[in-house]
Order: sequence, then C-alpha cells, then structure tokens
Amino acid sequence: MSEEQYIPKWANELPSGIKISSHDGLQAGKYSGLFDKYYYECEKPGKIRYFLYDPVKHGAEPNKNYPLIVFFHGTSNSLDEKMCVSYSGAEYFASPEYQEKMGGAYILVPLSNEIRLDNGAVKGTWSRDYLIPIYNIINETSEKYSCGKKFALGGSMGGWFTWRFCEEYPIFAGIMPVSTNYVSSKNKLEIFREKNISVHFILGLHDEFIDYRNVESKLAILKNYDNIHCWFPRWIKNPDGGIASINVNGVEMGQHCVMVQVQSNLIDNEGKPYDEQLPDGVTGWIKELVNG
Repeated sequence: MSEEQYIPKWANELPSGIKISSHDGLQAGKYSGLFDKYYYECEKPGKIRYFLYDPVKHGAEPNKNYPLIVFFHGTSNSLDEKMCVSYSGAEYFASPEYQEKMGGAYILVPLSNEIRLDNGAVKGTWSRDYLIPIYNIINETSEKYSCGKKFALGGSMGGWFTWRFCEEYPIFAGIMPVSTNYVSSKNKLEIFREKNISVHFILGLHDEFIDYRNVESKLAILKNYDNIHCWFPRWIKNPDGGIASINVNGVEMGQHCVMVQVQSNLIDNEGKPYDEQLPDGVTGWIKELVNG
C-alpha cells in the first residue's frame, strides 16, 4: 500500500488542514557506525550484547567526566542488531551536533535477548531478569570511563524498563520513560524526589498501543512532585509539522513511536520545541542536569 493510499485509523480525528507525515527527517544508520559492540557474560538471561559510543575516541577532550546516557529499546528492536541503536532513539545523540550541545556524553545501548517465534511473537524482551546484569553493565562502563551523571531513556517496553530499573537502582540524574502506561508507586516516587531524580514522562494521547486513560488516574499523584514533568501531547508530530505516521506491515504506530521525536531532540525543523518544558530539547535537559 502506497503512502498516498494509506490512512491511519485516527486520521478522522485530525483538525482540518493538518497533514499526515511519514518522514521523520532522520537518516537511520548515519551515526550507528560510531558505536562499538561489547558483550556481558551472565547465566540469566544469557550473554547480553550492548553498543557504546565513546566521545573521547571520537575527538572529545580526554580526562573529563562525561555523562553516561542509557537507552532502552522497545520490543522486537533488538532483532535488527545494530539498527537497534537507531530504533532505541540513541543514534543521533552520538552526532557531532548533539555531542556539542551536551558537552560530550557516553551513549550506552544494551540489547535484550529477543527471538522471533514461529507464530510471529517476540520472546525474551526486558524483564526483571535483566535488572542486575544491566546494572553491572552500567556500573562497569561508568567505572571504566570515569563517567559523570547518568541518564536513562526508553520507549514502549523500554519505557516500562526505565521506570522499573530506576525503582531498583535510583542512580540517575534524570530518566525519560516514553510511551508506557506504567508509573512507579508513590513510595518509589518519593525516593526519586529524595534522590533529586528528574523525571520527564511522555505519552501521546493517540498512542496506538497505550490507553491514556490507564495513566490519567495517576496524574493527581504525579503533579505533587516538582521533579516530575509530564508531556501528554494530543498529537505526536514529525519535524516537518505533520502528524507522525509509521506503517509497518499494516500496523500503525506513528503515535506510539515517540522515541523518533526524542531522537529529533524534541525540536522541529523551525527550531521550535515540541514540549515547552524543554525549550532546548533533550540535549538541553541533559546539559542542565549535568551542570546543576
């Protein structure tokens, strides 16, 4: 089905004159070659692959404590191996432009051990079994490269894992869970506040897989925390201003794949931030927390 023929099911809810866009403006694979592949041996869930961008290796000043930014991918993304660097939202944060805006950063992309079953389902995505191994990978990476503050971002199942991992290991200066209806309990949110962890929670109201109503009841609790900021846009847009559409084998997920916009630094082609709470985009949020 051609782009001209395909119409998302939410198209009839669009305001008059608003276009649908399938162009995110990003060239997948442009910077993925800057990431090196490593392995972490563990009995359960098995040997874990991960990709790492080293800013010093690519020209940053040595002997500085650069932050470490961890990206958790969504379900099935690891099946495409190194392309997962892009799918997770991490790739462009290794670009010279983003690195300059952040003042340099290590970028870590761990992969879950997913497999595609004969019935098409995916098995082996993020679960509690990954908590300790991923903590060890983060800790070893941080120690090896003398990293500074840590950040975690994740979309879809990676958004769930971002919340869950921070509950278990509140080691981050900031987390950005995206496209998930999971929210940590009040007791855990209290710990996040005590640890001064900045939380930026993003969910599109027309998400094709997540029902916003499952989150709406938790808003009253979230609003009690100055360290937690929510952005629940009515429409997720591409940098060209069009409403984002991604059609994969007949499955629409443009309003679910918000990590595409995160990888665009949450700023459109005209330099306007999607979320006014982040006037300088994701890179500005990270740099402010690093310097704060």
